Amino acid sequence: MADSVILNTPVLLLLFAAALFLCVFDRLRKATRGWFSVVAAILAVAGAAWALILGAGTGEVLTVLLLFLCLNLEGWK
Repeated sequence: MADSVILNTPVLLLLFAAALFLCVFDRLRKATRGWFSVVAAILAVAGAAWALILGAGTGEVLTVLLLFLCLNLEGWK
């Protein structure tokens, strides 16, 4: 945990937290027509790319993306 790039970079934490919040908000409020899911996916991919550039391990990045993708398993309805 001491050498975790994601946990030690506050901007990455904010990116992933914003993506998670938008994803959950879109699941609770269907009135957004999926736009929040698209923005959340863009934020999650941008955060993952930035984390990899900063030197995060693939396991660390994939763990965060797996959590995000599990929330989106419901898919578009």
